[in-house]
Amino acid sequence: MKKKLLLFTLLLALVLTAAGCSSKENEEEDPASQKDVVSDLDNDVLESFLNQYNLDAENPIDSDDLDMTNDNTATCKVTDLNLTFSTKEDGTLSISTQFSDLDDENLDIVVRDLIIAMDSELTYDNVKDMFSAMRDDDRKDYEMGDVKCKLKESKGTYTLTISNES
Repeated sequence: MKKKLLLFTLLLALVLTAAGCSSKENEEEDPASQKDVVSDLDNDVLESFLNQYNLDAENPIDSDDLDMTNDNTATCKVTDLNLTFSTKEDGTLSISTQFSDLDDENLDIVVRDLIIAMDSELTYDNVKDMFSAMRDDDRKDYEMGDVKCKLKESKGTYTLTISNES
């Protein structure tokens, strides 16, 4: 777990260094190409994860989008999905969302970006395989690299939990 926290910290340093090196006073940047950098949270694990997520996410999350319910838990809305982020001091991150349609296209996009931010060695195809297994094979648990996914259904509502717990 300490290795993962160190990795998140190093990735954050890399992002901040790259952002500092790429800005030039006489050049204007395209506002659409700027990535949201989260730097004002009291939760280092979540801050580091969100910066990794925002690098390639189709729907970036700004710190203003977050509702910090306590030091270790935050919620936000991305597209039509409500996300709950929970962290532990050991660097463990868990993200859950509830939805009613397992075939929701927004679900695929947001969950794909969350999973790839959690383990950058995973690909879009890995996430597509997971969704296929959950939809077609009725699988409820799925592991990819450092990421574990659990799907629960109760009375027509699904809960998907993504974590890097070992």
